Amino acid sequence: MFTPFGNIKSLVLKKNDLGQFGFVCYDDPEGKSKEYGPECARKAIEALQNKPMGNGPDGKEIKLYIRPAMARGDR
Repeated sequence: MFTPFGNIKSLVLKKNDLGQFGFVCYDDPEGKSKEYGPECARKAIEALQNKPMGNGPDGKEIKLYIRPAMARGDR
């Protein structure tokens, strides 16, 4: 789902009591641009935010919620 927006350096998926979540990190395969990762993330957020992901067990529609990663001190 996130591959079309750039070169994925790492991807972590986790599950907790509230549901599933993940982290996607983009990295310039040539190592030349520090803006590559943030730009890929911006494109992914714009394209995928609120994408329908099916229905939950209660029948309610589930939508994808995406936000940039934040440092622990900023949360």
